[in-house]
Amino acid sequence: MKKLKSETPSSFGCEVALRLDQNVAKELDTHMRQDSRKEQMAFGLAALSRTAEGSLLNLTELPLPGAEDLSEQSAVGVSPTRQFQSYVYLRAFQTKKAIVEFHTHPGSSTPEFSGIDDRHAQSNALYISRKLPEPVTLALVVGNNRFNSFNGVVYDRAHAAFRGLDRFEVLGRPSETRLFGELTKFRPGELDPRFDRQNRIPGWNQHGIENQRIAIVGVGGNGAQLFQTLLSIGAGRGGFIALFDPQRVDRSNLPRIPYAFEEHVGNPKVAVAAHYAGCKSARTPIYPFPCSVAENAAKERLKMATVIFGCGDNDGVRKELNEVAIRYSIPFIDLGCDIQTNGDSVNAGGQVRAVFPGENACLVCC
Repeated sequence: MKKLKSETPSSFGCEVALRLDQNVAKELDTHMRQDSRKEQMAFGLAALSRTAEGSLLNLTELPLPGAEDLSEQSAVGVSPTRQFQSYVYLRAFQTKKAIVEFHTHPGSSTPEFSGIDDRHAQSNALYISRKLPEPVTLALVVGNNRFNSFNGVVYDRAHAAFRGLDRFEVLGRPSETRLFGELTKFRPGELDPRFDRQNRIPGWNQHGIENQRIAIVGVGGNGAQLFQTLLSIGAGRGGFIALFDPQRVDRSNLPRIPYAFEEHVGNPKVAVAAHYAGCKSARTPIYPFPCSVAENAAKERLKMATVIFGCGDNDGVRKELNEVAIRYSIPFIDLGCDIQTNGDSVNAGGQVRAVFPGENACLVCC
């Protein structure tokens, strides 16, 4: 297949991520592992979105072929029937989504594309670019026979060539991020003595925590405590922590923001948090946004998150975050607490509510 040269800018941007929620990922995994003696095949349809650093392919529809939908299936090859492939292409035309073709290769190592893969991918991508409207395109993902290591490419219609896929994200309970072309996982936190105590916890996944891309909306009371904890345990070191809050520090915030002091009064809350992060964990990428999540730059970063924490006190913002979470398959955890007084009576309470796309839909429902 024709591939973009490394120095050629892609219309997809610096990074392309393929994202699935847990339910879709489990269905795909079960299908692709049904018989390791034969190559397996599946198709997905993914909505293409632009992000702050590139593009996101959010896979939400999974047309799975049965035995009758395959014209060939053996230890050395697999192909769909013309009728099934036509059905997938029709769905892509109707939904204006990218076509993601999955298939497996023998062996447990990281797979490479074969010459047959190259030829079919090139001819199918050319056909799609001629017959189907933008933004429909073709992505090709090949996995090993255990379906736990992958290589992937996506067709750049603007340059008439393929470029590599970068990240494979499965979001939900639990979330996992893999890199295309990588079999073994490097676990930097497990070698860092700072994280020795938490790594002793049975089942603790430091690598997974470090690879998270975390959005915290509201960095006052709950948000500040959450940010301090996540930063301390190494969360986001291999991903990022993005902070969203349009407000500035006032004196009433000082008891509730542990890293804010008198000299910080009047400064943006996210700027104070970012300064603290530079002292506490300089390796962690921090993106402070002293604005509403409705701003374009904030939205572009928010789409890239693998988990969103809502720590604000505004139901309008909660609704916006809920919509982003559902649209882009991002787990959303909403935190809230309040103290209300009426004469001599005092009511104090709090809540933690979670939205997992594919499991529940909205804060009202759950």
